[in-house]
Amino acid sequence: MCDITWHWREGDVTSSGLLFVSEATIESDGKDAFVVYNGVRIAKRGQPNSPEAGTWVSLEPGFRVTYKGYPAELVIERDGKIIKTVW
Repeated sequence: MCDITWHWREGDVTSSGLLFVSEATIESDGKDAFVVYNGVRIAKRGQPNSPEAGTWVSLEPGFRVTYKGYPAELVIERDGKIIKTVW
């Protein structure tokens, strides 16, 4: 298993002049649901009947995933700043 270090944020431009664009999805392994950001699982859905039920539990330091508004939008924050809104 390898550790992943985040180097870029959405909107950053690399030294070659390429714009870094992020991707966020929700995936399931059949038991748990995960928010995947740029290929890394950053949050896991809390299990029913647990203190985390109905919330996203962070798996990566600095990330926070919440729902906002109606209809609900998935909001991904990193270090307190919104970096992605999905739906």
